[in-house]
Amino acid sequence: MSTHAPVDHYARHLGIVVENFDNGSATASLTVGPEHLNPHGTAHGALLFSVVGAALAAAANNSTHSGVVSSIH
Repeated sequence: MSTHAPVDHYARHLGIVVENFDNGSATASLTVGPEHLNPHGTAHGALLFSVVGAALAAAANNSTHSGVVSSIH
């Protein structure tokens, strides 16, 4: 298994850091900054899904497996 997650350019653009990916799990974190805020001054709602999506992608994909997420509930 690879020791590095594939480059997720979107996650990198947002500042998301993905770590601890192995055996179908991963941890993603993000420090919310002014570039992540909506007009009300709170984190944009889609930001949470982006953090979750980055972790899920790292957990579901490696050098031998490729996963696709079809929904989140």
